[in-house]
Amino acid sequence: MRKVRKFDQEEMLAAKQELLLTRNFKLDKEVTAAYTGGTIVLLKDGRFALGLKDETISLIHVDTGRLFGRLAEENEAVITFCVSPNQQILVTTTKNYLVKAYRLPQLPEPDSEEPQVWQPQHFQTFRLTGCLGVELTVDPTSRYVAVGTSDSQIKVYDL
Repeated sequence: MRKVRKFDQEEMLAAKQELLLTRNFKLDKEVTAAYTGGTIVLLKDGRFALGLKDETISLIHVDTGRLFGRLAEENEAVITFCVSPNQQILVTTTKNYLVKAYRLPQLPEPDSEEPQVWQPQHFQTFRLTGCLGVELTVDPTSRYVAVGTSDSQIKVYDL
């Protein structure tokens, strides 16, 4: 049978002070999730990817996970997105029954310390009636977008 040693209050306090390294921590850097599920597209340059984070599209630097910009519009939750083969057009579907097309701006320089603005320019909207767009693809010429809907239809739109 093992004998258990009991510590008095002073010994406990001394041991606690020895183990206590610091009482306050200063936040130096916070790392959050860059991707939370859904579609992700690696861009041709290999340095950046577009991914869904909390129902918005984020431009993510692949090596560091740093976010360089977000495509977020008020009251618009993105379901899915795709990028045209020439990587000049971004197409999204939202929970508001919309299909939206954007022109992709030039990619930022990943080594820059200064924050850079990356904001796709909206140029076209299509309204889906009674169904959500759940899949998207752009044809090889980047002229048409095909939308697979929740009612098992495919709708094709001119870009």
